[in-house]
Amino acid sequence: MPHEPAEAAPDGAAGEPARETSRPPAGPDTPPPARPPMSNMTPAPIHKPLEPTGPVKVSNRLWMLSFLFGVVAIVFTFLSRNTQVEKLTEFITDLDPKQDDATVETVTAVVYWATVAAIALVILIELLLVRGMMNRHGAVRWVLLVMLVFHAAVTLLGDAFIAFGGEGIYISSLLVAQLVLAGAGLVASLFPRASSWFRSKNETDPLAPA
Repeated sequence: MPHEPAEAAPDGAAGEPARETSRPPAGPDTPPPARPPMSNMTPAPIHKPLEPTGPVKVSNRLWMLSFLFGVVAIVFTFLSRNTQVEKLTEFITDLDPKQDDATVETVTAVVYWATVAAIALVILIELLLVRGMMNRHGAVRWVLLVMLVFHAAVTLLGDAFIAFGGEGIYISSLLVAQLVLAGAGLVASLFPRASSWFRSKNETDPLAPA
C-alpha cells in the first residue's frame, strides 16, 4: 500500500523555534514593583541611657544648690553695692592714707568688680565641669578638686572685699554655703557606687520590646 505524502507543517509548528514574547518597557507612569516582605519582623531593641547611681544624683543636686547660692550671693552683692563700695573705699583708704581720692576710687572699683567677676567665673567653670562629669567623664572629678581650692581662695577674697556691714553677713554666709555644698558634691561623687558608674563600660541597657 503506497504511503501518502506528509502534509507541510504550518507556520509556528514544531521544527521552528518559538518566538519569545517581549515585555513592554516600563514607562514613567509604571509603578515600581512591590517590595518583598521582611524576613525578620522582630523590632530592634530599645535602649535608654545608663541611669546614674544614688551618689551621682546626690552629687549633682549638691552642685546645683552650690551654684544657686553663688548666684544669690552675686545678686545680693549687686543690690547692696553702694554700701559695699563705700565700706571698701574706707578699707582701702585705711591701708594707704596717702593715696589721693581718684586713685582710691579706681582701686576700689577694680577690687570690687574683680571679686564679683571671680565668683561668677567660679560658678561658670564648675558648671561646665559638672556637666562633663554627668556625661560619665570620671576624670573631671579631679579637675573639680583642683577647682575647689581656687573656689576657697575666691570665697576668702569675697569675704574680705565685698562682705562689709550687716549685708556682708548674708553675703559671707552665702559664699561659705556655696563652698560647703560644692565640697559635699565632690565628696559624693567619690563614693564607690559613683566610681563604679563612671567606670562602667555598658553605655546603655537594652529594654524588652513592647
